Amino acid sequence: MPSFVDIITKFFRFKTFYYRVLSTEVIAEVVALTKALNFYLNEFPHATPSKAVTKKAKVLVLGKSPTA
Repeated sequence: MPSFVDIITKFFRFKTFYYRVLSTEVIAEVVALTKALNFYLNEFPHATPSKAVTKKAKVLVLGKSPTA
């Protein structure tokens, strides 16, 4: 039977791994969204990105839904 220390160690290893994977997915999505916005603004210099796109960018960067 595993000891209490083994269980806690495995839990924190899993938690660290999970956050690492989650953060890389979020970073990859932010990078992809940034590239898409840059391409869009380069192709259409007088256009402004839609509210939905900028809101999604804020949610990804801040980690929560922006108010106002």
